[in-house]
Amino acid sequence: MHFLVAKASVIHETQLTIGQRYIQMYIDFKSSKDSMPLESAYVLQAQLFKLRDKIPEALSSIKSALQEMPSFKPALKEKQLILLRKP
Repeated sequence: MHFLVAKASVIHETQLTIGQRYIQMYIDFKSSKDSMPLESAYVLQAQLFKLRDKIPEALSSIKSALQEMPSFKPALKEKQLILLRKP
């Protein structure tokens, strides 16, 4: 549920603070029962940070995703998108 709320925040680009809170709870309390892998949660967190123009935090989340799975294509793609917005 937490992952889905955060995903909806990204898709609709609204309630970003709430989405950020929910994805952080997902990351902090992830269990084996959760269906989405941790690297996906970090990418979603990065997208939320990016939408809030928090580029260093977004890149930090991408780094965490890539530590979980170094060749995770969604993280590599999102990293490029974030770097395009970097001042």
